[in-house]
Amino acid sequence: MLIAQLSLMLVAQGSEHSIMDYVQTSLKDFSVTARVLSVDQRELKKIRKDYAQNYTFDKSQVYFKDPFKLRVDSTVEDTTVSLTYNGFKMKIKAPGVSSRQDLTEEPLRRETVMDFGVLVPSLFQGCYNARFVRMDRETGHPVFDITFVDKTEQARYRIWIDPVHKVLTKREWYNRYGSQMATFYYENPKESNGVWIPSKISVWNVDNKLGGATSYDSIKANVGLSDTLFNTGR
Repeated sequence: MLIAQLSLMLVAQGSEHSIMDYVQTSLKDFSVTARVLSVDQRELKKIRKDYAQNYTFDKSQVYFKDPFKLRVDSTVEDTTVSLTYNGFKMKIKAPGVSSRQDLTEEPLRRETVMDFGVLVPSLFQGCYNARFVRMDRETGHPVFDITFVDKTEQARYRIWIDPVHKVLTKREWYNRYGSQMATFYYENPKESNGVWIPSKISVWNVDNKLGGATSYDSIKANVGLSDTLFNTGR
């Protein structure tokens, strides 16, 4: 009887927490300038061999528009590489290179606004499922497990959310086999036009070693970014 009562209490507790209570409904678009603060290629490669490529560029200009439009223009010396996502379409453009891919069958490769520590309603309308886990005892922040709606992708995330600013404070990444790949920390949220965006992100590998840290400056939200920025056609 006691076990049954405890189970009912846990179910009731979980039902009181919806991921929709922690999304930023007013966020339509934003742009930020990303700058690499530190990088350790050796520790990044422990996350995944190709993960260190994310820290190849010193500076990037990031543009997001809801739903599922994201563009990152990265620069090193005099070379610029543009990576654009529009729905499940991805376009890579660099000097002498132009590649287009359909990520419908590879949802894990689609970068979303959650990677930047922000949640919007569209993430949970056909892309991700969210399940409440608990309230973190140390911080009092709600913890959710995030899985893909597409059951063929078994990777998942566990996220901690700042309920005041509605941004992530921590995200754990697990691969399809259940092994933890990395932990991301999101810090110092900044406000722009009623929207909060973390201004620092760091990534740590499973050995608890810092792989890299990035700052986000010149945060501008809800400025009416043009759809032409996110064109993945020719």
